[in-house]
Amino acid sequence: MLTLDQQILADLMSDISEECWFAGWYTGLENILWREITEPSGLISEQERTDLRKLSEEIGGWIMWDDADEIGTVFVPLEQWKKIYPVVNL
Repeated sequence: MLTLDQQILADLMSDISEECWFAGWYTGLENILWREITEPSGLISEQERTDLRKLSEEIGGWIMWDDADEIGTVFVPLEQWKKIYPVVNL
């Protein structure tokens, strides 16, 4: 279960997913949006990029989709996410 601040980030990510792909949580969304924060390509607006970065810094982590037991969105501390992200193939 996400805290209120974590849910705000998850909701923003989901809103971007709906806007770009008409999907509540596009497959690989957490990786795509992290890449947009670290290596902007223009997929999302500068305001969305700023908001994602700010929210992530405030909560000290990132949100990802976890299919295990149909959990859905889960919080991952930044240090753990930075270990996960580089090994994910986009």
